[in-house]
Amino acid sequence: MKESSWTKAELIAAIAVLKQKIKKLEKSESKRKQAESQREAALEAMKISEQKYRGLTENINLGIYRNTVGPEGKFIEANPAIIMMFGYESKEEFLAMNVSDLYQDPKDRSKFNKKMLKTGVVNDEELWLKKKDGSFFIGSVSAVAVKNERGQVTYYDGIIDNISERKQAEKEKEQIISLQRAAIESTADGILVIDYSGKITDFNQQFAQMWRIPDSILATRDDDQALRFVLDQLLEPQGFLAKVNELYAAPNQESFDILQFRDGRCFERYSRPQLISGRPVGRVWSFRDVSERKQAAAEMASLALFPAENPNPVLRVNQEGKLLYINQAGVMLLSDWHLNVDEFVPQFLRQAVVEAMSGQSEELEAIIQGGRVISFFIAWVAPMDYANLYGRDITERKRAEAQIETALGTLRESEERFRSLYENSTVGLYRTTPDGRIRLANPVLVRLLGYLSFDDIVNRNLEKTGFGPSYPRRQFVETIEKYGEVKGLESAWTRNDGTIFYCRESARAIRDGQGKTLYYDGTIEDITERKQAESKLREEQKLISTILTTVGDPIFVKDNDHRFVLANRAFYDLLGLEEKDVIGRTLGETLPADEMLHFLAIDRQVLDTGIPNLCEEVLTSKNGVQRAIITRKTRFLDDSGKKFMVGAIHDISELKQAEEEKRILQERLQWAEKMEAIGTLAGGIAHDFNNLLMGIQGYASMTLTNLDPNNPNYERLQRIEQQVQSGAELTSQLLGFARGGRYEVKPTNMNDIIEQTSSMFGRTKKEISIQRKHEKNLWSVEVDRGQMEQVFLNLYMNAWQAMPGGGEIHLETENVLLKDEKLLPCSVTPGKYVKITVTDSGTGMDEKTRERIFDPFFTTKEMGRGIGLGLASVYGIVKGHRGMINVYSEPGHGTTFTIYLPASEKEVFKEMTATEEILMGAETILLVEDEKLVLKVSKEMLESIGYRVYAAASGQEAVTVYLKKRNKIDLVILDMIMPGLSGSETFARLREINPDVKVLLSSGYSLNGEAQHIMDRGCNGFLQKPFHIKQLSSKVRKILGGNNDSH
Repeated sequence: MKESSWTKAELIAAIAVLKQKIKKLEKSESKRKQAESQREAALEAMKISEQKYRGLTENINLGIYRNTVGPEGKFIEANPAIIMMFGYESKEEFLAMNVSDLYQDPKDRSKFNKKMLKTGVVNDEELWLKKKDGSFFIGSVSAVAVKNERGQVTYYDGIIDNISERKQAEKEKEQIISLQRAAIESTADGILVIDYSGKITDFNQQFAQMWRIPDSILATRDDDQALRFVLDQLLEPQGFLAKVNELYAAPNQESFDILQFRDGRCFERYSRPQLISGRPVGRVWSFRDVSERKQAAAEMASLALFPAENPNPVLRVNQEGKLLYINQAGVMLLSDWHLNVDEFVPQFLRQAVVEAMSGQSEELEAIIQGGRVISFFIAWVAPMDYANLYGRDITERKRAEAQIETALGTLRESEERFRSLYENSTVGLYRTTPDGRIRLANPVLVRLLGYLSFDDIVNRNLEKTGFGPSYPRRQFVETIEKYGEVKGLESAWTRNDGTIFYCRESARAIRDGQGKTLYYDGTIEDITERKQAESKLREEQKLISTILTTVGDPIFVKDNDHRFVLANRAFYDLLGLEEKDVIGRTLGETLPADEMLHFLAIDRQVLDTGIPNLCEEVLTSKNGVQRAIITRKTRFLDDSGKKFMVGAIHDISELKQAEEEKRILQERLQWAEKMEAIGTLAGGIAHDFNNLLMGIQGYASMTLTNLDPNNPNYERLQRIEQQVQSGAELTSQLLGFARGGRYEVKPTNMNDIIEQTSSMFGRTKKEISIQRKHEKNLWSVEVDRGQMEQVFLNLYMNAWQAMPGGGEIHLETENVLLKDEKLLPCSVTPGKYVKITVTDSGTGMDEKTRERIFDPFFTTKEMGRGIGLGLASVYGIVKGHRGMINVYSEPGHGTTFTIYLPASEKEVFKEMTATEEILMGAETILLVEDEKLVLKVSKEMLESIGYRVYAAASGQEAVTVYLKKRNKIDLVILDMIMPGLSGSETFARLREINPDVKVLLSSGYSLNGEAQHIMDRGCNGFLQKPFHIKQLSSKVRKILGGNNDSH
């Protein structure tokens, strides 16, 4: 390098040219700064816009995605909510999945894709989706098809809401906020954002440092306090304040100016409006400290006079491109260019000099060794025909500009993506101030509120434009301020036209560094259709509940785990439980183990196979009562395929009981019919046998009457009468079994019969102890005393035979009132009864013996020890008196017979002592008897005691005789059973002839059935065959009246 000599003229000319170039340089630098300011303002605006859309998208609690078109589909974008919803750990992992992999059935993806291509939009499509861990959930999917300029669908933007649990799925915005903050903090400019209410909404640390504003002032977020603090730093504070007021008065105006400080600092100030949806909501201020650059320009001007001392490269090149001069800084920094004086410089430098000569360009940027960037200002010195090149290292500035450009590109792409998601969202998105004024609202929310554009609702208060009358604003504010968020708040909102719609709202409170709430970001999902569906469902459920309550049969529903999910009141009543004891449980702890295992086996079969089951079962209630039931069980599948079992129970316990009672009654009826048949046979035999005995008895008694007691035949005849009496007793038992043992029914006190029969029996059976307990004032009963005596003597004998070593018999009488018709046999009517209990301490009976104890001819005795008619006749006599008899016995525990006889309102008949003498008479008697032997002996017996007798062998003959001799006949002795005209019909004919006719009814049957009917119609007396002459004379005299001579 060689030193250049400067003449005074050259120096003056160079200085003049340099001043001119400096002015141009300042002008060029001003334009460049303005361009940089505009670019930085665009960056800031883009940052704000990107921040807005990203924030709204990231804050939404619904899953948002963008994916490609096609059956499989690839994700392009996804918000944190959808990643969390599907259980993935990172965005990269989720974006690597095919969309079809997230469907439970990949075919659903193909159907969804076809629908999207056909309609361009899907709203609230419910799909089964699959999480990373393999579990499934129901997603409500809404999406729109986004087309390019040619109208082709390029991708789908959509939203997914996990409606299985209705839970919010949000991811914190710290990473995004950090990125945004880092982008703002990385710039060398100070950034300040102020809304039109005078609040500082954002700033970076560079701003605070540049203006040296204390944190205490910035914490207030009050722009007025900040202004008052900085005014004292400025050379022209009034001009500064006037410019601020001017810009606030013109919200859409942009501005650039230079600020000079008292301490020598110099700031470039750039301002532009902050726009949201095209409307200004605040102002963004950008401040750049250009103090060093101004100083550098001044230094350049001074160093131009002393190029050797300039720390930046300085070159002089003539118009041919030869290097005339280079300072030491140039040699060091530009060593890789190999520059030598008097040699040609590189072509790009020569070209720059030529352009500078022609005025086309006066600046040049070059990259030197190490990647550093040198900016050359070329000043053509025309008088000297050379150009001075003043270099300056702008590497750091270029690096900062590159960073800004990169950040701007990233933010522009992010802003576009999030703006698209924000604008295409199928749910309403908003940002409001804490007092409810709308700052942001996407098109969906605008439409939900019934407006045409965002301009119609911006800055409106939601309390007047949105919230319904019942909106819980106070609850909303208290919750979001306390917990920082509100999730799933369901409420009614009002549209512009006054109509009501229902929505599901989620929101988060956005706070500053000091925790003060700046605004609320939230989502609004229209759930009107769901609410209407839920209302309809509730009505249906109410209807079903009413039906279930009304239905008398128990109904229940179980899930696949055998737990009850639904039941009606009848089911709870059947089990004796309450709803809380049933719902959600299996009842394994309530039901017996064998029943539970039975139910579970059938339930499992129905749930697994789907085949309905109908079976008869036994169910034990809580209190241990077993119920017979018929259960029909059917499987039910809901829309998700979940299995349930519906059961309907019909309680057949009463039916079973009725069937059992019917069976018992049928058995009793069959037994009764059998007994009736046997009784009829026995009655017929007894009747005929009595007629035979009548002949023997009649002739024996007449012979004895006329025979001297000392005659050897007298005793023989008495023994004949005894045998006749024994035969008569046998026929009496037969007639008793045939329920025909009532001869003479009189109101009787059963205590008298019990006392008399038990005393007589006790005197003969000393080894038996008899205990008596009589009811005082015992009701009377209408009975045949002789037959009742036979009943109890038979019972005593049965007890004695059951106690071979002796024992006790307990006798008890009491008045009882039988009311419950269901517990009484069909032949017994409710009312007053006398109860007689006969209990022994004997060996007792087993069940098999007890079931046959009243069967005729059934006996447990050895052959010849009994014929088995004793208890059969007891049963027949009690039944013949319209009573009932029960027996209870267990082996080794004795036997108890209980007899119930209907009580009577009549007074007890005082029994008169019968005479043992033969009473004579002289009246005329019509004797009617179809048996010749009986007719003959009876006629002779009557005639032997003084009576005149007309004999008739049939009823028709008797009527004929009575018509002829009625005035002579004083009494008619009438047989009941006769061929042709029966005794009943004969009695009726006689009464037609003479209503006052006196009739004594005589029969081999007992006083029962037809005989009783005749007695009830006015017959004067009854005489049981066989009878002896004393009985005959007594009965006849009793009817005819008076006592004639006797012998």
